[in-house]
Amino acid sequence: MAGQIPQNLINALPPQFAQMLNNQQFQPQSQTQSSGTSNLQNSRTMGVKRIQRYDAAPLSKEGGEMQMLLWAFGDVPNSMRETRELLEDMMLEYINDLCLEALRNSRPKPKVKVDDYLAVLRKDVRKFARSHQMLAASKDIKAARDVNQIDPIKSRLKDD
Repeated sequence: MAGQIPQNLINALPPQFAQMLNNQQFQPQSQTQSSGTSNLQNSRTMGVKRIQRYDAAPLSKEGGEMQMLLWAFGDVPNSMRETRELLEDMMLEYINDLCLEALRNSRPKPKVKVDDYLAVLRKDVRKFARSHQMLAASKDIKAARDVNQIDPIKSRLKDD
């Protein structure tokens, strides 16, 4: 997998994401297609590699994470598979572009930090505000864990 993503992009990712790639928690979706597929289906990714997480619900006729997201935003309960795949490809392309733009903003240092992502998102007021809100919530959760010395893994094991 690491060979399919440019090494400079992997090196520029925050350590958690680079570690996930190194641990192979992401894998490319099979690139083999039946002979009956159209050129439109082959060209719609425009160079963006499709990535599927091991822990994600698979894209299927019945549902998956993308289906639940579409339904939450007002789509029919069972969207077409092509709709889900197209939306996933658009989402991956957006994330890829966001990461590359953050990498450009991080010059001359090759590491991408949270501030580099915020610099890219500052043009979109809603995303910028939501990012700040999520960062503040993350800090609050981390502070609460530090105060209570809660280890989320151990607490899950105790519950089981």
